Amino acid sequence: MTAANQAARFDCVIFDCDGVLVDSEPIVHRVLNRVLNEIGIEITLEESMKWFLGRAVRDELGNIEARLGKPLPRNFLSEWFVRRDAALIEELEAVPHVRQAIEAIKARGLPVCVASGADRIKVKLQLNHTKLVELFTDDAAREHIFSATEVEHSKPAPDVYLLAART
Repeated sequence: MTAANQAARFDCVIFDCDGVLVDSEPIVHRVLNRVLNEIGIEITLEESMKWFLGRAVRDELGNIEARLGKPLPRNFLSEWFVRRDAALIEELEAVPHVRQAIEAIKARGLPVCVASGADRIKVKLQLNHTKLVELFTDDAAREHIFSATEVEHSKPAPDVYLLAART
């Protein structure tokens, strides 16, 4: 089977963002652990990673308040986003060789897109910061980027990946 025949068998290659294109999880979990401890939740990095892996902080606010035993500060979520994004801008890098891999896939005529369980602001920040966003933008300047922001149910539901596959 030739490369052209193989390429014809696929409509699109869908990339997850975290852990595939970038490795933001260690950065995000370290900052989140620090924030949780600062508000009074004594928790180790390992415990907070287990709690939040694959989950959005926004979706866990009720559980955070329950563990804290009182309402969260009003600015908790906005402050979390500011601190998370600042750390990502300072530390984030693309996974080694991922650009070359995507370029090779596109050179075979296969379209590519990103589907992530993260919020759109985080996904765009990561792709812009690592300069990978251009690989997921077509000649008509349409971005092929899908995030939890565009779907009703985020992880562990597969909604964002199903949306990317349909589009």
